Amino acid sequence: HPDIKLIIIGDGPERLNLEKELAQEISENRVIFLGWIPNREMVDYYGLADVFLMPSEEEGFPRVLLEAMAAGLPFVAYDVGGVKEITPSAFSSNILPAGDIKQFASAVDKILSWDKYELTKWQTVAALWVSRFETKKVVKKFLSFFS
Repeated sequence: HPDIKLIIIGDGPERLNLEKELAQEISENRVIFLGWIPNREMVDYYGLADVFLMPSEEEGFPRVLLEAMAAGLPFVAYDVGGVKEITPSAFSSNILPAGDIKQFASAVDKILSWDKYELTKWQTVAALWVSRFETKKVVKKFLSFFS
């Protein structure tokens, strides 16, 4: 996909290695490293994206994945941490074994080939699912648990 740009948000111990490995793509402006971005600015980047990639090999509660779904972004993620627990089963084909780069790339290709109908279907399911995690609903369930 020569027309695609990859924007990498966040920092970590592998950033320098990634920058070296992707030096040519960076010089061609196909890969952009932004580093850490405040949460309040993330919505702007969700709005620019066509797909959200989460190739994390370690994760706790992946709130960023809920944010991406709330923004209507299809995602591809590794099956780590709480990824399966916070995503609807309809999206299970986009949750892949950690480290399986070929399956990850294939899932991204599939999303990039979607038509408007497939994207709208995804966004509808995501919106319904994410509403389950609204603060008021979570607090209400939490309080009822202790009642």
